[in-house]
Amino acid sequence: MTQPVKREKTTQHAVVPSLHASGIGTKWTTGAVNFDGKFAEIVGFEMEEEYTVGTIWFGEALGGMPAVPVRKFGVEDVLRRVD
Repeated sequence: MTQPVKREKTTQHAVVPSLHASGIGTKWTTGAVNFDGKFAEIVGFEMEEEYTVGTIWFGEALGGMPAVPVRKFGVEDVLRRVD
């Protein structure tokens, strides 16, 4: 298997914030199951040609999404420019 370019390895991370912005909760997991041949068979890919870096669970939480906490500090409060 040839290694994909870095862009192909990282673009899947855009899925999580996109789903969150739509009010859908997510959980990213990585573990032994992602590298097991049985997982590849169930999902439907050939391990010699592709691989899994993680699994994204998604859905709506019972009771809805928790409120976003009020930001205590702005960027100007925590960033200091050093010349």
